[in-house]
Amino acid sequence: MNETEKLFDEILQIRSQYKAEVDGTHKQWPKAIRERAMRLQGLGVSRKALSQRTGISYHTLAYWSMARKQSAGFHQLAVGPSLLPTADAATATVTKHQNADRRKVFATVTVTTPDGSHFRFASARDALLVLKGLKRGI
Repeated sequence: MNETEKLFDEILQIRSQYKAEVDGTHKQWPKAIRERAMRLQGLGVSRKALSQRTGISYHTLAYWSMARKQSAGFHQLAVGPSLLPTADAATATVTKHQNADRRKVFATVTVTTPDGSHFRFASARDALLVLKGLKRGI
């Protein structure tokens, strides 16, 4: 049995036991199910297929994915020479911020080239657009 099928089986077993032991219709899914569902998505299983096979709502799966991405906060990425105009490699850092009333979360991307140049962007998309433009000489 491959890892995907094993994870599906585990989710269904945990779900069955959970439904038998917990009363009510509005209950939080166990962490064990959430972790396995996120692992399946990481293995390339679509939310639609995951929802159909496990009975977990598509919207719950989307929320879990969003919450996991937002909680990560800091990512370090390698930016290869294909995107940079003059450097062999650079470091891109993504940092999560919250505004003063903690209602909105946003991120900034800082790219540091080996020669010490720093570029700060409001999003990864903006960073890629500018770096590609620099490479083309725009």
